[in-house]
Amino acid sequence: MASQETEISEHTSNRNATIEAIKGTGILTLSDKTIPLEPGVFAFMSANAPYALKAKSNQAFILTLSSNSGVETLTFSDERKRRSN
Repeated sequence: MASQETEISEHTSNRNATIEAIKGTGILTLSDKTIPLEPGVFAFMSANAPYALKAKSNQAFILTLSSNSGVETLTFSDERKRRSN
C-alpha cells in the first residue's frame, strides 16, 4: 500500500500495463491526462506511454505488466511487499 503523499515519478515501460485501484485514493497521470484513482477504477497504459502515480490516502492497487513472453502481476499491499506471479 502506498501511504499518503507517496509518489512514483513519471516514467515509461516497454510493456503494456493495467492498474486497478483496490483501496484508498490517488492520482494517475497518463500521457497528460489526470485520472482519479479510487476503488474500482481500472486503467490501461500503452507501452512507452509516460505515467506517474501519487497516493492521496493509503492506496492499494494491482499493476499488471504484459509482454510477448507472458504477464507479470505486481500486488502492492499493506506490508509494502511486492509479489510477482
